[in-house]
Amino acid sequence: MKNLLNRWLLLFVLLLGMSALACNLPFGGEEEPTPRPTQEADDSEAEESVVEETAVPDEPVVTETEQEPVATEEPAVEPTTETAEAEGGLLSNIFPQSLTVRDTVQEFDTLDSYEMEMTITTTVSDTTQTIHATMIVSTDPAQSQMSFSFEGMEDMGGMDSMSMTQIEGISYMIIPEFGCITSSASEAEDTFANSLDANQFLEEVGDATLVGEETINGIETVHYTFDETAMQDETTQFNSAQGDVYVAKEGNYIVRFRLEGEGPVGSMGMAMLEDGADEDQTVGLIVIQMDLVSVNEPVEITIPVECENSGVTNSEYPILEDAYESGSFGGIVTYKTDTPFADAVTFYQESLSAAGWVYQESDSFIMDGSTALMYFDQNDRSLTVTITQETGSSAFTIVIFEE
Repeated sequence: MKNLLNRWLLLFVLLLGMSALACNLPFGGEEEPTPRPTQEADDSEAEESVVEETAVPDEPVVTETEQEPVATEEPAVEPTTETAEAEGGLLSNIFPQSLTVRDTVQEFDTLDSYEMEMTITTTVSDTTQTIHATMIVSTDPAQSQMSFSFEGMEDMGGMDSMSMTQIEGISYMIIPEFGCITSSASEAEDTFANSLDANQFLEEVGDATLVGEETINGIETVHYTFDETAMQDETTQFNSAQGDVYVAKEGNYIVRFRLEGEGPVGSMGMAMLEDGADEDQTVGLIVIQMDLVSVNEPVEITIPVECENSGVTNSEYPILEDAYESGSFGGIVTYKTDTPFADAVTFYQESLSAAGWVYQESDSFIMDGSTALMYFDQNDRSLTVTITQETGSSAFTIVIFEE
């Protein structure tokens, strides 16, 4: 669970700190769907024995010592829930009595679209922090939109929300007071893609026990439950935990995941302690809930208004045709190119001059074949263009910014 939380904290750091950030959507995958695990043979034999000993499956069992029929009150159940114990374990003949969650559930790539809501709440003493996330994903066309809101996080400088949209391989991130950050592919794409994958929340959950059938968010599911003994991460030390997993009967994907746990703050990846506090002795509470609230419904994902005129395609500065891994933030534009160094230098000297910029040759610095720092002026405006070679590569990184 500590790894789980750290993955999401890393996601927030990436969103805040990287000027060239993009992601692959968690789609695709060539693996065949993992079948539901079959019931163990000894479980089957035990259940068959129970059925044989039951005089009438639908009636209470009457033993030889009973002289008169005794009315048996059926256990109360929720209208939408059918417990695994009812009818002599009939549900367990259909669904496995237990399953290994991390090995059983399927990715969401079988869905055309979905909307997911997630809330992570952590509490230490009287301090509570909450992260709420909403994600809308479409597989055709491949695009996504994520929004976050934060409560109780004073160390985030008053920032209480952020959002990220991906359309046609371009990411548009909105951070209050920072505006729009636009980017294409980057080295962060794999980490971010894994963070988007809701099934990552389940990789540390081992065996869960069948409870019954239940309708969740309008979807027929099979309900399983687990406790702290099912957690597989050795660094996680829950004093107590209770979790529920609801798996769609058709599609075998997670519809709801909920975990409530108590344990040492350091074990759960929480960073809410006052200076000098011992994280191994301080007990914290954590509640995680993920809900798939919409499946295969039409979704509309558009470029945020704040980002409509951002990105290298809308840059007022000239951009080489082979630009890739591009990004923009405020007045800064950055991208990579495989254009030879001398050609890139000439391109900016000529194209900016044609656009009315005056090249300040005396102030500029060019190291043949590897590095260029060029200054341009236009009336009261000043523009800087840097070209640097990527270490161990023939590619160059170009950064353009106006002072």
